[in-house]
Amino acid sequence: MKNPALQKNQSPIQSGTKIKNQIFSFLLFSIFYFLFSASLSAPTVFAEQVNQNSFTSPNTNPDVPNNLHTYTQNVVIEILSAATCQLAGIDPVNPNAQCLGVDQKTGKIGFVDPTNGAGGGGAIGIMGNMISMLYTFPIHTGDYFHYLAQNFGITKKLMPKELDLKVLNP
Repeated sequence: MKNPALQKNQSPIQSGTKIKNQIFSFLLFSIFYFLFSASLSAPTVFAEQVNQNSFTSPNTNPDVPNNLHTYTQNVVIEILSAATCQLAGIDPVNPNAQCLGVDQKTGKIGFVDPTNGAGGGGAIGIMGNMISMLYTFPIHTGDYFHYLAQNFGITKKLMPKELDLKVLNP
């Protein structure tokens, strides 16, 4: 007698595999159902209004709206101001304020004194100081003018002692 669960062209092994696939699908569906239904039935939490501090809100006029467009423009202006401050040593947003940099004494971020040579003038000031340190004055001005007088003209004078005449002599 044949098992009624088996169909005409199906072996017992194929039927067992089909049942295993159905059980696995049911378990997988149950897991996903409970995961997503739990998140849907969870209590709804509303965001509270948080007071903004001076670091997160831009310093704008009262007629300027506080929205993403204003914040984005403020960030771009501050980035350009910081880049200019690092390059030139002057803050274009507030020219009376000092620029931020690394304090050489403490190794922490602080205001850079524009009067000292260690970064006070920005990158342009540092490069000017480096170029001026490369230039050294001659020790004696007389030696320098003597050197210039010897090398004056388009071509150097050719003296016979500088010629190698061994090739011409038999």
